[in-house]
Amino acid sequence: MSVESAQAFLEKVKSDEAFRGSLEKAADDEARKAFVAEAGFDFTKEELKEAAGVSGGPQKIEEADLQAVAGGGAASWVSATGSAAAGAIGAAAAAI
Repeated sequence: MSVESAQAFLEKVKSDEAFRGSLEKAADDEARKAFVAEAGFDFTKEELKEAAGVSGGPQKIEEADLQAVAGGGAASWVSATGSAAAGAIGAAAAAI
């Protein structure tokens, strides 16, 4: 199990629409977990959170990101949460 595997999984979810679709269509958490394992990824929930930058602790937000959010813009870390990839990642995290 590794953070590197979790990072590779996140990249695959973001870049491969077919992979993401299959992950989203899995019947339940056990099916998602099996799909992720069959695809060759091996990581824990904690490693996935670390790879995604969601450690649960305080996070440093850059001044430019604060300005973009305050001004109605969308910083990269904000816009990623609304994407289809975020839903697939969340589903996988629930299954792991």
